[in-house]
Amino acid sequence: MNHEQWSKTYGELSDYYKRFATHYPNYIKGKNKKIRSDAEREMRAAMHGATFTVKNNSEIRELLTSDPTLFGRVIAFDEFKDPRYFQQDMPNFLNKIEDKIKNIEKEKK
Repeated sequence: MNHEQWSKTYGELSDYYKRFATHYPNYIKGKNKKIRSDAEREMRAAMHGATFTVKNNSEIRELLTSDPTLFGRVIAFDEFKDPRYFQQDMPNFLNKIEDKIKNIEKEKK
């Protein structure tokens, strides 16, 4: 992938994460079942979009699941689809993409 593609991917995943982060607190501590249910639906939709983006591009998937073993990569990807881990892993993953973009810029110079 080139600089433009990584930047576009970063923007998409960042938007998905912002949408997720908006609804995650209500999913966990919503005042009633309807609030929690609505938040879960929105949160899972954002997670599904992010997962789809990662799943359908091998370079993105490899960056997320940078474990050298197949088993480790499968576990990392499965955990990524769980809200608890998604909340923790996505900011780190976005940082990795930012670093990748910066490295591409340095290579151009």
